[in-house]
Amino acid sequence: YKLSLYNYLKHQNNSDMHIQIIKNIFDSFESFEKALKEIFSNSNKECITAQQLIDLKQTKSASAYIIRFKQLLAQLL
Repeated sequence: YKLSLYNYLKHQNNSDMHIQIIKNIFDSFESFEKALKEIFSNSNKECITAQQLIDLKQTKSASAYIIRFKQLLAQLL
């Protein structure tokens, strides 16, 4: 769901479930903060994993490198 103060204000009295979710998000700072963490934590993990994949270097056996490469790749898919 897109977080939008505009949507919150526009639909304050709408009983639609989607709108209720938006209202719940903006109901308190704690719920707003939780929603932000849920939205952005995934992309942050993806960025970290992508960077680990870019930085990956073979320092041990080829099979160990391939295993680590596949582990990181699986996290992105």
